[in-house]
Amino acid sequence: MLLGCGIGYGLNFREALNYGASGDKVPKPGRSASGQWRQRVPKSLHSRLVTRAEQEGVSLNTLVTAMIAEGLGKRKAN
Repeated sequence: MLLGCGIGYGLNFREALNYGASGDKVPKPGRSASGQWRQRVPKSLHSRLVTRAEQEGVSLNTLVTAMIAEGLGKRKAN
């Protein structure tokens, strides 16, 4: 079983959707964001990003954050 992907249970379908394997209420989707996610990329792209971050003297996280923000800014302008 994948962590966090337990099978819900309940007396009926609706109840099963609302409760996870631990019995805890499953949070409703919302617009709040934790500021974290995990993104898988090809090894070649990861390597290019690491090299670029080293060239610019910043962390990989800082570089990717700046690239995403810049991309979103350009997209919003169009």
